[in-house]
Amino acid sequence: MTGKDLAVKLEAVEADVPKLVHEWMVYKHIGSGIGIPRIHWCGTERCYRAIIMTLLGPSLEDLFNTCNRKFSLKTVLQLADQLVSIHWFMSNLD
Repeated sequence: MTGKDLAVKLEAVEADVPKLVHEWMVYKHIGSGIGIPRIHWCGTERCYRAIIMTLLGPSLEDLFNTCNRKFSLKTVLQLADQLVSIHWFMSNLD
């Protein structure tokens, strides 16, 4: 193993509106870049579809709650910098 934390997303095979296969195809198309998780596996196991991906860190909601639901100016600027980097990467795809 790589020693990195992974995230697992599950979806019932019988889901009315399946989304994981589409999500996998989007990740496959955009490839890896800043703020984009690496997909380690996507498939069906028993009655679930699953994606296993690199865990990038806590969610913004978790961070917001940790900060008593108020981000500092420094945090907002760091988030803006990351968003601009991701936007630049996405706008330069084929």
